[in-house]
Amino acid sequence: MSHPASARQVIPFQASRNPFAVAHSHLIRRLLEMKVPKGISLRTPRRGEFEEIADFIRELANVCDECLYAVGAEVADNAARAIDMRLFTGAFLGAVEGNAAYEAATALSSEFDEER
Repeated sequence: MSHPASARQVIPFQASRNPFAVAHSHLIRRLLEMKVPKGISLRTPRRGEFEEIADFIRELANVCDECLYAVGAEVADNAARAIDMRLFTGAFLGAVEGNAAYEAATALSSEFDEER
């Protein structure tokens, strides 16, 4: 169960000059604010349950991508050469979309549906 108000109380805004500490604090706060999917019904799993898990995977990846981008921006701001920010953009979502998210969303195969 998600408790956004509690998350803000547990992890207050990181008033720091260290941008990595700020990115870390934001990451933890966003993770705590995420809505966690309900468990899968063991006796009668439904397609919607698996799609909810796929959405959770995507949201998790997006939250991690926000942190990675903040880290990359700080690297770029202080680098002696140009930094390709595309490498810090969407890396986590790119890693799970079409792989883990797809597997979760399609976990109930058509064979399973036909048996019901």
